Amino acid sequence: MTTPPAFKNEAAFRRWVTKRARAQGWLAAHLSNMQVVRRPEGAIAVPDKDAAGFPDLVLVHHVHGLVCAELKMPGRKPDPEQIVWLRALRHAGVRIFVWYPRDLDEIEGVLDGIWPQSLFEEALRDAADLLREEAAS
Repeated sequence: MTTPPAFKNEAAFRRWVTKRARAQGWLAAHLSNMQVVRRPEGAIAVPDKDAAGFPDLVLVHHVHGLVCAELKMPGRKPDPEQIVWLRALRHAGVRIFVWYPRDLDEIEGVLDGIWPQSLFEEALRDAADLLREEAAS
């Protein structure tokens, strides 16, 4: 992998991931928590408070499936609203990631359909948790 230039901010990092994903056949969407309201005088964007925390990128591939990724710069962590979305998506069966610029090799692997071991370990923990919950009820 060719090392990209240092990312100045999260938007630059997102553009890099999006460009790589699309080059490898993924559909890629960045959904900000804004909604467009159409008015006679023109469309405006207004905040969608119910979407706060939704992951930065939704990636879909005809072979590799669905991935949602939250992108962070060094020193930043997902906030509570983001954690709620990431957990809900993971429990719904979506492969979710929190990626930092240091994760470029993992990102390239995922875009090639190579899933990191940590993803399988999380899936096993989730399955064990569900079994324990079912046994307790």
